Amino acid sequence: MCTFAVFIAFEPHGSGLGNADHETPFGQVVEGLEVLTKLQESSEQSGYGDLTHLQDGLVRNGNSAAADFPKIDRIKSCKVVEADIDHDEV
Repeated sequence: MCTFAVFIAFEPHGSGLGNADHETPFGQVVEGLEVLTKLQESSEQSGYGDLTHLQDGLVRNGNSAAADFPKIDRIKSCKVVEADIDHDEV
């Protein structure tokens, strides 16, 4: 099994991310922002605050590192699709 963490950078703090060796930007939201807004709201409502300290545990132990945080949103499946956009305009 393979696990990974995806960090979605919202403004105003997002512009400072993506510069460290372990941060690799790989996409840009061009539609469906309402889904990300719901994820952000869910995160705020969980009351957990900043969970940056979980990152090392997630790398070492996968999702079991977050067992004490059942309200964390999880991606059950995903797929890569070809976008029908002009990449020069993004």
